[in-house]
Amino acid sequence: MEAYVIPDIYCPFPAHISPHFEEVRRHALEWAKDLRLIQKEMTQQHYLAENLIEWTCRIHPKADLQALFVIANGIPGVLSTMICLIILKEGHN
Repeated sequence: MEAYVIPDIYCPFPAHISPHFEEVRRHALEWAKDLRLIQKEMTQQHYLAENLIEWTCRIHPKADLQALFVIANGIPGVLSTMICLIILKEGHN
């Protein structure tokens, strides 16, 4: 079978990420811990590896810090966090 080579993808737009990324990431992690969604070190490592907050900060690179907190902890943040943690739990059973 011949190997398939994935071509380089050209994107004419520069990638941007919010300058608040690290602070929003810390805030979201503390939020998840406060709600007891993350109780084990391994769960925390997997949660951080999913980069959910990075996606938020790339989708909204010009949003102010408070807006990013609302997005990260609002409906999109809650749903993505819960889906991530459910998938992690199912993978470890």
